[in-house]
Amino acid sequence: MEYFYTFYSLPLAWIFGIFYFIPCVIAFIRSHSSRYGILIVNLFLGWFFIFWILSLAWALSKKD
Repeated sequence: MEYFYTFYSLPLAWIFGIFYFIPCVIAFIRSHSSRYGILIVNLFLGWFFIFWILSLAWALSKKD
């Protein structure tokens, strides 16, 4: 069982990290005018699911 946690913890951390920063990636790919604000909100408040959803919606909103 110890081998299971050692073997799968790093790939799961990478998958979670990629999923966590999806709003930032979308904002930077789209060159959103508020991409740094989205990054800050996602970085500091993104672990609260509601703020992650808000930053995703912000990243997908119309860019100015």
